[in-house]
Amino acid sequence: MLLTTMLLLACGGRAPAGDSGLGAGDAGDDTGQPADDGGGDGGSGGGSDEGSDEGSDEGSDDGSDDGSDGGDDTGEVPVGAWRDVLAGESWTCALDALGAPSCWGWDHPEPVPAGPFVQLDGGLGFACGVAAGGAVTCWGESAAAFVVPPPADLAVTQLGAGGDRACGLDDGTVRCWGPPGQVTPGDLAVSLDVGLYIDCVVNNVGALRCWGADNTGEMFDALREAPGGEDFAQVSVGSFHACALDGDGAPTCWGTIEYAEGYGVDALARGLLTPPEGTWSSMASGPGDSCAVSAEDGSVHCWGDGFTVEDAPPAVVARKVSLADDHGCVLDVDGEITCWGNNSSGELEVPE
Repeated sequence: MLLTTMLLLACGGRAPAGDSGLGAGDAGDDTGQPADDGGGDGGSGGGSDEGSDEGSDEGSDDGSDDGSDGGDDTGEVPVGAWRDVLAGESWTCALDALGAPSCWGWDHPEPVPAGPFVQLDGGLGFACGVAAGGAVTCWGESAAAFVVPPPADLAVTQLGAGGDRACGLDDGTVRCWGPPGQVTPGDLAVSLDVGLYIDCVVNNVGALRCWGADNTGEMFDALREAPGGEDFAQVSVGSFHACALDGDGAPTCWGTIEYAEGYGVDALARGLLTPPEGTWSSMASGPGDSCAVSAEDGSVHCWGDGFTVEDAPPAVVARKVSLADDHGCVLDVDGEITCWGNNSSGELEVPE
C-alpha cells in the first residue's frame, strides 16, 4: 500500500520519492507453490496474506504482502528462477532461487543484505526479509531512521510491512514493531497486512480486526470498521481501502466512501470497493488499485483507477502480485518476474 507525497506531508510523515505502504500490496504464495491463500501493502503490501501453514502470501502484498507472506519456505524453486518479489515506491526487490535479495530502481533501500531469506515485504524507504528460522532483517534509510529494529526473539511465519512499521505472525500471535508506541495487539491470527494508516488481521476464528490511524474522522473510522463475519481467510490493506477474501475466495472491500477534505480520496467513486466477480486465490492492494489472482487459471485481474487502468497486468499464470503507487510486479508459477506500469526509475527492469 502506498501514498503520495502530499498525503504524507498532510499527515506529518516523511515525504518519499514515490509512495509506499507496501506490504498491503502483495498477493500470492511465497512458499514456492502456486498461491492458495494470499502480503499486506502493500503496502504493504502487502501487503496481504496467510501464514505458512495456509500456503501463505500476498501480500506481502504491501503487501505487501502483503501475497501471502509465509516464512516457512519449503517449496522447490528452479535454479535461475525467482522466489519472491516486492514492488516499492520507485524500486523493486526480489529473492532469487537461493533466497539472496536484489533491489533495482531509483533510491532503492540500501545496503542490501546477503540473506538468504524466504520472504520479502517493505514500507516507506525500507524493506525486510524473513530468514528460514523466522528472524527478520530490515534495511534502507527508513529502517535506520525511524523503524525500530525487529525483536531479536522473533520467529515469523508471515510478515507484513507498510508505512513506518511492520508486524509478523510469531507462532500465530501478532507482534508489531516500528516507531515508539507501536501497537502490538497480540491477536492469534492466520493472515495479516500492514497499510499506510491501518493494520488488519484475520484472527484464528476467521473474523477481521483492524487497528491504527489515531487520526479521528469519518475517513479513518471507515478504514478501521471491517466487515463482520467469521469466514475470512486473507486480508489486504491499501492506502484508503482494504479487501478480504472469504473461505470460498469471494472478495469484500471497504474503506473511505465519501470525499475526505484535504486528502481528495473517495474509494467508492474510484472503484476500489467494487471488486470483479470471481473466485480468487489471493489479492494485493495499493494506493489506487487492487489486483487478484484467479483461483481457476491464475490470471491477474485488477480494479480501481490507478495505473492498472491504462496498463493491464501481464497475461501469466501468477503465484504472487505486488503493487506500488504506479507499478506492479507478478511472480509466475515458473519463477519469472514481470513488472508493468511506470518505468521512470528503472523499477520494471528485472535483472537477467
